[in-house]
Amino acid sequence: MSEKIVLIPPRALPEVPKITSGATLINDTSLVRPDDVIESVLSRGTKGVVAGVSKAGKTLLLMLIAICVATGRNVLGFATVQGPVLFINLEIPPAFIKDRLQSLMVAMGVLDFGQLDIWNLRGKVSNYEDLLAYIIREALGKNYSLIIIDPYYKLLSGRSENTAGAISKFVACLEKIAEATGAAILCSHHFAKGNSKKKSTIDRMSGSGVFARDPDTIITLTEHTEPNCFTVEFVLRNFPSQPSFVIERNYPLFVERTDLDPEDVMIPEIDDQDDHGITDLIRKYPMPTIEWEIKCSALGLSRATFFRIKRKLKNAGHIDFDFKTKTWFVINHQYSAANVSVETLETAETARRQNR
Repeated sequence: MSEKIVLIPPRALPEVPKITSGATLINDTSLVRPDDVIESVLSRGTKGVVAGVSKAGKTLLLMLIAICVATGRNVLGFATVQGPVLFINLEIPPAFIKDRLQSLMVAMGVLDFGQLDIWNLRGKVSNYEDLLAYIIREALGKNYSLIIIDPYYKLLSGRSENTAGAISKFVACLEKIAEATGAAILCSHHFAKGNSKKKSTIDRMSGSGVFARDPDTIITLTEHTEPNCFTVEFVLRNFPSQPSFVIERNYPLFVERTDLDPEDVMIPEIDDQDDHGITDLIRKYPMPTIEWEIKCSALGLSRATFFRIKRKLKNAGHIDFDFKTKTWFVINHQYSAANVSVETLETAETARRQNR
């Protein structure tokens, strides 16, 4: 008896838009640009992020943006298009959100908050899948022009922000919220540790590079050398670039400081405990990697700890490698960083090869 052959039908694919010609696309009158929420910065149906150092006032700035959009006021020098706003608070107790709103109302001279809704979900929602379902259920039909989620990390539910797969799923959820509601989605994010000055704007954010590649709008707050001041920079996918500028946090508002140079940002110091004193060994007398490692070993540091601290110091801009003398030195002490012509990410193995 011959074996019966069963044909397995191909897997059903979800519906997607059909391929169209360029001419058809150009002549499609149904395709129109979405309305701006913040002119030349953020539009409906797109995603944005406000990122900065810890305690820079990101939540306060997001609340200010929410009030300005809900009442049609300018924010950070940019005009807004008035529309309904939903502010989703995942971190701050409701009583403190109330205090901030009252402070902003007085400082801004706002008599009412127009079309601003606050959703206090601290301790109520622990992952983005649940939030997606809640938002779509509650927001449909309310025509929100802007939905703010602060902060995003409360929704990771134990997932690592360094894992591209987990973060890709998170931003996909944000995409679904934007598509389902037609609103712009704006989240807060934090900077990675280290020297922000030596990193490009999009590389300052902590975690997976998905955070940098996915948003249509990135607004960063980098700590300025002037106390309580921050350099504001923009990375924009759908709009022309915008010049950077400096703002001062004057609670509860932010005031532009036109007298300050946006390039003068803070270079963070390395904590003495993390340093373990290894920079003192090369402060007066720069030395090759192997010699430096041997001296650190005599101090009781393991090889792995030495290279970890050295990499941290290098990334923070406190030390550098002179390729002429093949020695490490402390920046701005005897040697000059101008002597370094090439920057490398040096591992333990490449260090050994260079000093043989």
